[in-house]
Amino acid sequence: MRTYFPSTRHEDLDMTEEWLVQKIDEPQQTVVFKGRGANEDLMLAVDYSQYLKAFSQLSLGEVVALPKEWLVIEAGDRYQPDWEWF
Repeated sequence: MRTYFPSTRHEDLDMTEEWLVQKIDEPQQTVVFKGRGANEDLMLAVDYSQYLKAFSQLSLGEVVALPKEWLVIEAGDRYQPDWEWF
């Protein structure tokens, strides 16, 4: 497994720690999360344009738990090209 954060090893990432909603960009429908605890040096920007209901429920300063899938890439999730033979 590896993280979406190039400077952070999987072992150093605390996936149980909650994240702070630091910025909400209404026009772009993105949210910036700031890590807390062991993740305090990390920030994550998430595009919520496909999840408008969840986007409308977030508020600035709120502390939330993020899904593991947003933080790490499973070993089997490597890029697999989709070949189309002619």
